[in-house]
Amino acid sequence: MSHLVIRGAPVSSSQAGHISRFPRGLVSWASGLAVTIRRWNARSSQRRALAWLADLDDYLLKDIGVTREQARREAAKPFWR
Repeated sequence: MSHLVIRGAPVSSSQAGHISRFPRGLVSWASGLAVTIRRWNARSSQRRALAWLADLDDYLLKDIGVTREQARREAAKPFWR
């Protein structure tokens, strides 16, 4: 019996056949969904940080190259945009 290693876990050739039975479309869809969720999470974190920065001194905003209004406008966007 031959063995494969998938993500660090040994898998026998009979188990590997089971893994490859997932429809490619489903795997692709799930992968795309995971990427989208990670992107949304990153945007949400960035916008929370911008909202916090918008309440700070102007010199700090100038240091990152945005005005107070730009920071507030960006922070007000929903995470999916």
